[in-house]
Amino acid sequence: NGQPWTVFVREQEQSTDPAMCRAEGAGLEHGVAGELSTFSVFACDSTGKQRTKGGDDFKVYISGPGGVRIVGEVADNGDGTYTAAYAPPVPGDYAVLVYCGNTPIGDSTPWTVHVTEPVKTADASHCKAEGKGTQEGCVGEMSGFTIIACDSDGMQLNRGGDDFKAYISGPAESNVRIIAEIHDNEDGTYTGIYTPTIPGDYSMAVYLGQTAIGDGKPFDIKVTAPLPSFDEDDHSARLARLRAS
Repeated sequence: NGQPWTVFVREQEQSTDPAMCRAEGAGLEHGVAGELSTFSVFACDSTGKQRTKGGDDFKVYISGPGGVRIVGEVADNGDGTYTAAYAPPVPGDYAVLVYCGNTPIGDSTPWTVHVTEPVKTADASHCKAEGKGTQEGCVGEMSGFTIIACDSDGMQLNRGGDDFKAYISGPAESNVRIIAEIHDNEDGTYTGIYTPTIPGDYSMAVYLGQTAIGDGKPFDIKVTAPLPSFDEDDHSARLARLRAS
């Protein structure tokens, strides 16, 4: 028809240049022993432009203390980015190298990653409470007890910060309800204090968050009435009157 054809010419995407590729993310800065560390790898061409499709052969090699050697897992996201993951087994300093094919990326300098011990958390089933206040008390007098925070291995923690609560119920025929005061000693122990108001059988439940500690059973507490006070002056006066009669 004599009309010219319009032809769209697309710029050919350049191939990946390892020297221009980069990697970034928390997994190249720090980690926790036994936990997964991740970071991102970006495929770039010789101009530094990020590529928009996958297919490159990236590998991750990690060396750590005591001769630890790890080959990381690399997932191709299909858009020029790759997600790398590895799990350091022990604490210490690790060196991470990223390769594209057989060539290290960037300036070939490995990343140094500091890996720490995992933070131990309190396990309600292994925590415990002890002391006189878990067994007995006296009306009008403060009763004390100690809560010990332990991890899943039963080992006492050496730091505070856990949310312990203690709820005390009085004799069945009463409506006595007491919430104990809990003081964090910041060493893995907590001091609990409460004051019973009437004599009888009490029950105390100690919680970590929403979970009862130990085997979940409440503590049975026997609360007694205070002993009658002894007035020495009054006793002496009575004795004198008896002698006079």
